Amino acid sequence: MDLEGLAKGSEAIAFNAMIGVTTTKAEPGHFEVMLPSRPDLLNHIDSIHAVPILAPAEMASGMSVASALEDLMAEGIVPIAKSMRVRYRKPARGDLTAVPALDPALVERAKAEARATGRADFEVPVEIRNPAGEVVAEVVVEWAVRRTG
Repeated sequence: MDLEGLAKGSEAIAFNAMIGVTTTKAEPGHFEVMLPSRPDLLNHIDSIHAVPILAPAEMASGMSVASALEDLMAEGIVPIAKSMRVRYRKPARGDLTAVPALDPALVERAKAEARATGRADFEVPVEIRNPAGEVVAEVVVEWAVRRTG
């Protein structure tokens, strides 16, 4: 899979481009995404608003999942974000980085299930970290893997 192409394509999606997310790490099964702190993303307490914090979590987990499921996608089985949960830990100040933790064993189970039944669901935890490396939010993205057509 063209990891750089996946990153550039995700960054070019209109919403992602509007908020300025960029890929800071691109490895098979692991992507990290940075959301820059900008005045137009700040809330009433001068921290990044709650909603933009979710975008890098979805993007980082999505690219991680897509790269880990490359062989399934070639078979017409695709991942789709199904739900997200978030727990805010502290005010989000400064550029934020989304760091997903995609479990390889979970990916292998999902691949086997999707091949057998045409569907699988699994979750990817994502930490949102500030420039000091402190976790400001914990996000869980649930992915639905489905056969198309």
